[in-house]
Amino acid sequence: MSAFPLYYMLVLAMDKRGGVAIMAWPPVMTPYWPLQWDNFIYALTAVDFGLYTINSTIVATLVVVGTILSSAVAGFVFGG
Repeated sequence: MSAFPLYYMLVLAMDKRGGVAIMAWPPVMTPYWPLQWDNFIYALTAVDFGLYTINSTIVATLVVVGTILSSAVAGFVFGG
């Protein structure tokens, strides 16, 4: 059951009709041939993907460190 969202994401990502299939009803369940692999290259080069990755890494690291510190303090308070 969890493989369906991944399949649907790939079907929509390789659609060559420019995103028309996203709003189609009933939903498009089969890929439109030929597959458009260039969409992945365009998505990675259209924006500064490296900057977004660095920003996400910084935010995730700060959240993890903050959670660990606050959990340690809360554990000390509840344990004492």
